Amino acid sequence: MEKELLVLACKKEFWDRARNILSKPMFTKEAAVLFETIRHAHSAFEGDISLSELGALTLHRHPALSWAAKEELEELVGELQALPAPNPGVGIELAKGLWRRHKAKLIGESAIDIWTGKSEDFGTILRLLEQVGNEQMGSDSTALVEVTQDIEEIIRDANKEAEFKFGLPTLATHLDGMHRGTFGIIFARPELGKTSFTSYLTAEYLCQGHTVAYFANEEPAARIKLRILCAYLSSSMAEITKRMAAAKAAWAKVNKQLKIFDTTAVSMAELNSYVELNKPDIVIVDQLDKVRIEGEFNRSDERLQSLYQAGRELAKRNNCLVWAVTQASYEAEGQPYPTYAMMDGSRTGKAAEADVIIGIGKSRGEEEQGTRNLCVSKNKLTGWHGHVISTFDIERSRFEV
Repeated sequence: MEKELLVLACKKEFWDRARNILSKPMFTKEAAVLFETIRHAHSAFEGDISLSELGALTLHRHPALSWAAKEELEELVGELQALPAPNPGVGIELAKGLWRRHKAKLIGESAIDIWTGKSEDFGTILRLLEQVGNEQMGSDSTALVEVTQDIEEIIRDANKEAEFKFGLPTLATHLDGMHRGTFGIIFARPELGKTSFTSYLTAEYLCQGHTVAYFANEEPAARIKLRILCAYLSSSMAEITKRMAAAKAAWAKVNKQLKIFDTTAVSMAELNSYVELNKPDIVIVDQLDKVRIEGEFNRSDERLQSLYQAGRELAKRNNCLVWAVTQASYEAEGQPYPTYAMMDGSRTGKAAEADVIIGIGKSRGEEEQGTRNLCVSKNKLTGWHGHVISTFDIERSRFEV
């Protein structure tokens, strides 16, 4: 199959039809080297490539090859020259067959890595199976997604209202809400209300009819679920206890929209797998810094940067909103208006991955009044930077104007 495709790929007409299906990783050893020469030649020259030209171009592009490698390449070119002329009519089916074989190899390798404990990434297998099932042959890389919308569609999408609204009118005035595919960060010093704010946001999203997956590794998930319940019902725990039947009936209307998990030692691969399989509208990771990620890192800042890149990719690949919760550094202690430069690990590139960053601050002595400043220090959606003052009702996990 490989040899027939190499011969056919030398023909310009066939190459134009098959180049979006074929890629170098599909070919083995010397065949992959010849394929790269064919790809290079078609981009540099017009017309067909003869097999003798293919051999000469390959040796010219790789002058440092050992004698043994050169002999193997020359032998392969000789075998191509000796082949009966392949039928161009079945060439595309041959290309599709090689593409499927390559995907099967990748699926098998991923499955073995999971079986041997080297990986926990079921998401890769799911993506590959989806590609094979839908015959997505436009690119061998899942990182490349071609924009096929026309100008009218792009403008219409750009003018769409934000799907995920902020409940606070003062915040919504400047930052209407968040869109699918966006990645946001919420940060604050300990005990300032990070989890209460995400609980409040979750309650607002439930009211809007969205589905939320909440991954908790900072506080027990049951406690966070109680906060979300209080925020949703605008009631304290004591008030809910007094009217339990009514609270249960109200909560039952949205309970199926929320999935909340205790995720101590969860990996990014496991989060990816869950989101790809269940497709929630919104994902909240509290806290993202504590999520495990595969790879070898010489320094902690390299790990954090990779982790936040993965968070952004999670949002884009699954067309959902992702909120990451993280700590503020000691520099933000007592600061009423923290900026993203005060995030813990801010010099790691975490901020570069976010579309929106909201810091929570308060001035010294304001704790009695329950005042919190919500500070937007990065905003790629509307461009507004500033802060809004809100009243933090700790018993009801509500942020109000």
